[in-house]
Amino acid sequence: MGNGGISSFLTEDYGSCAEEAIAGLRMFGLNKHAEIMDEAFNLFGPRPVPRDDNERWKRLESINKSPDIMEAWDELECDYYRSDSEEPRYGNDYRDGFTGPIAEWIYEHRDRFFVI
Repeated sequence: MGNGGISSFLTEDYGSCAEEAIAGLRMFGLNKHAEIMDEAFNLFGPRPVPRDDNERWKRLESINKSPDIMEAWDELECDYYRSDSEEPRYGNDYRDGFTGPIAEWIYEHRDRFFVI
C-alpha cells in the first residue's frame, strides 16, 4: 500500500485480503487510511471485495471506463497519500506516516511478536 496506491494493492495477490486490510489499518491506528480504503472499496463495487484476482482486475477495468468513478477514485488515491504526510512526527516521506504507526504498535505489543 505504501508505494502503489489503492489500485496497485487490489491488483496484487494480497488484494484478496482487502476487507481484512481495513481492520488491520484500524488496529494500527491508521483510521484515515482505513476510511479512505473503505470509501474506495465502496466505489469498487459490491462488497466484500472479491478474493479472486481476475474479478478484481475486471472491476478495475470497469472503473477505468467510467469517468465519474475514475475521478472519485483518483481523488481517494490523492487523499491516501496526503493522509500519510499529515503525521510529521514519523518523518516527511509519505511512507513514514504509514510505517511509523505500525512500527510503534508492534513495539508497544512486542510481547505478541518476540520472546522477551
